[in-house]
Amino acid sequence: MKPEALTDCLPGIYRAVAKVPINGPMSMMAAMHVIKTNDALILVDPCRLPDSDLKTLEDLGTPTHIIITCSNHVRHTQFYRDRYKTPVLANRALVSKIETGVDTFFGDGDALPGGLSGIDMPGMSPGETILLHSGGKGALIVGDAIFNYQKGDFALPMKLFSAIGMLPKGLSPMPGFAMENKAEAAKSSRKLLDYTFDAIFVSHGSPFLSGAKAKWQEVVA
Repeated sequence: MKPEALTDCLPGIYRAVAKVPINGPMSMMAAMHVIKTNDALILVDPCRLPDSDLKTLEDLGTPTHIIITCSNHVRHTQFYRDRYKTPVLANRALVSKIETGVDTFFGDGDALPGGLSGIDMPGMSPGETILLHSGGKGALIVGDAIFNYQKGDFALPMKLFSAIGMLPKGLSPMPGFAMENKAEAAKSSRKLLDYTFDAIFVSHGSPFLSGAKAKWQEVVA
């Protein structure tokens, strides 16, 4: 993935790609998502935007909430929390597993700001959550539960995982080496078909802006 400016992808859903820390001195490119409604501006899995894109973000309004989808996606939460005094939300399964301050913990099906709701993904990483956006035809906002790896995406060490067959190419669930329980993760992947959505926004790879449910059905089949 390459850096991408904050872009309006679908009504009320914005996406940007920037560098995020993953382990000590290592980093990689990944996406953050911004959800805008009449009364909220939500940063999902925030990464530090360049100053020019911060201006674009602030033109949308002042961020009202930060939502973290998994323990690996704290990223630059503290930067935005300090800058905008923004409260942080995360799955309650992360109470003892997340390395940042959290103001509100939520669970499966709970209503969240901006008309979002949380979908627990048992079997994947602890506390892994997909956000369901009910606007338009519906969209899934995903942290690590779904990848869309293509040739040329990511930087080391993710390329190493791909080279040894640990990172599937194309739309796929979280790589097996990162799953907590593969059988439970498979159930979680299948249950997404019970929800209404036409788009999937992933942190790792390109989004599907339409026809995403049919593509996900092919994956879980």
